[in-house]
Amino acid sequence: MKKIICLGLILLNITVAVSQSKKVETFSQDFVGAVIWKVNGSELPIIKWEGKDTLSYYLKGNIPFMSNNKLNTIIGQIEKLTNIKMIATNDSIRYNILIYIGTLADYFKFIDQSYLISNTSNFKSWSNRQFNKNKQLIRSTFCITPEIIKDPSSSSYYIQNMLIKSMGILGNSNFEYSIFYNGFKGGNGTMNADDKRIVKAFYNLKIKAGMTSEQVRRVLLDSLDLEQFLKEKP
Repeated sequence: MKKIICLGLILLNITVAVSQSKKVETFSQDFVGAVIWKVNGSELPIIKWEGKDTLSYYLKGNIPFMSNNKLNTIIGQIEKLTNIKMIATNDSIRYNILIYIGTLADYFKFIDQSYLISNTSNFKSWSNRQFNKNKQLIRSTFCITPEIIKDPSSSSYYIQNMLIKSMGILGNSNFEYSIFYNGFKGGNGTMNADDKRIVKAFYNLKIKAGMTSEQVRRVLLDSLDLEQFLKEKP
């Protein structure tokens, strides 16, 4: 009987270990997919804010279906996950992040990139980033055209998705209930638990600006205790 019990405990431990290993593998794949941006099939190195504990954001326009309290809640969540304070500014010139609600034509004029107007007539949103030679962000801007915001859930999706892009997380997810999914699908109006973990892990100090996908994978598997990380509430 003791042998049977011991064998059962061993099999249980093996099952738990395999399950945890699978979770780690799945998260690693999802993380790389969300943070590595591919352009024309080529992967680009990570860009992110480094060496900053505070960012200023300037809001131009009114966000449909979103109160100031809701915006502050979204920003507070991102602050908690990144350990970077985000403060509103009335300075339309000196800011770190621009949230622009309006037409793309007016947005491109605002950021002095009018040459893009004729090439983006079919787009309903846009984001742009400036970074230094070390791939550290200097400024992020984004525009959302009001016409694509139909209700509070879509408003929440586009603001969160674009704010997260402004933090340097530029990839996508194939999971339609993820904030990283390319487009609002109804059930991805806010970050789920794994979305939050991705943002939090991205701003771990061991994930550096300029890293390639392979370097990111090595850090995830060799330098971070993902098993413990995935057990914690994000």
